[in-house]
Amino acid sequence: MVVPALEGPAPPAMVADVVFVIEGTANLGPYFEALRKHYLLPAIEYFNGGPPAETDFGGDFGGTQYSLVVFNTVDCAPESYVQSHAPTSSAWEFLTWLDSIQFVGGGGESCSLIAEGLSTALQLFDDFKKMREQM
Repeated sequence: MVVPALEGPAPPAMVADVVFVIEGTANLGPYFEALRKHYLLPAIEYFNGGPPAETDFGGDFGGTQYSLVVFNTVDCAPESYVQSHAPTSSAWEFLTWLDSIQFVGGGGESCSLIAEGLSTALQLFDDFKKMREQM
């Protein structure tokens, strides 16, 4: 006797707040494409529930939210040491942010400003929380 598999309700879509913190110096530039292909894209596909599509305009902030923090070294002055993007629910928009990172500087410094980048990421999680509470 063959018993058909019971089909239950579809699993709920993943809801997460995701912040990628990336060093924006020239030191990472040569490795970024490999990092993007083997780590970032699979992670985005996981949180998005599939590959991002150009027609994905995001929408409300009830689903996964993405943000990007790019940190540098002090030799990037007069530019800001840390750049961040406001949260978006569009995985496609997030990918355009990744593609727009310009890896420059860092050659004259012995350390990067990762602490500033991580503290900015922590502040973004507060923004995510406020956005979800407003829904």
